[in-house]
Amino acid sequence: KEAEIILNVQNSIDVPLRITIDTIRSYTASGTHTWTEVSSIDVSASTATTPYILRIPGEIISELPKKIDVVVKILSNPDGNTGADNVISSASSASASAEIKVPLKVKNMNITLTDTVDFDASDVSFNNLGLLLNGWNNLPLGVELQCTLLKKGTTQSLGNLFNTPVKIPAGNTSPVAGTIDESEITSPSETHEFITVQDDMAKKLKDSNSIVISFKALSDPNETRFVRITEYNHVSLKIGVSAGINVDDII
Repeated sequence: KEAEIILNVQNSIDVPLRITIDTIRSYTASGTHTWTEVSSIDVSASTATTPYILRIPGEIISELPKKIDVVVKILSNPDGNTGADNVISSASSASASAEIKVPLKVKNMNITLTDTVDFDASDVSFNNLGLLLNGWNNLPLGVELQCTLLKKGTTQSLGNLFNTPVKIPAGNTSPVAGTIDESEITSPSETHEFITVQDDMAKKLKDSNSIVISFKALSDPNETRFVRITEYNHVSLKIGVSAGINVDDII
């Protein structure tokens, strides 16, 4: 899929407009790259907000740009006198907003995302602690999940909840029609697993009030195709807790 500029235009002036993306200029590590006379659209008079999609050259993202300049020209009554009077009042206005959508495809990718969650288990101690994990992975990347306890008031690790990271397989992919080296998600993978937490880590919950959740996303090292990642790809997790509570702590 090519990169796109999407214009959302609203015109309450009784005058037609022609909007032209005149120049796109990208600034990369290797220099400045310019494309001219890219595309134009005609906007009728008194139109509601309508998305106009303009394709832009794929070369603009062949090298990751540090900045992109887009020069836009707007011409009123582009076809000249139509023989009809155009009425412009104080309530008339025209506006436009733009966004650039850039397709993303990756190969040999390995990234880690983390988040910290606060909790309070200082008054209770647990035994036989386990987590029931239900996961749906709609990413074309495998995911490894790990949870690390932090000592209260510090960033010092008390250890990981699991002996080994929990692995969630990548979603199911298939080749993209019309390409020779790309694949995309066709359906998510599902993971339903009960994970036993180490007893010594369950006891350390009383010494912690925050937990770091780490997601490592990585591509299949044997995958020879690029995999597409879109705004619709995501990972969904539901975690249930099964635990015994020491009665002496709550009496």
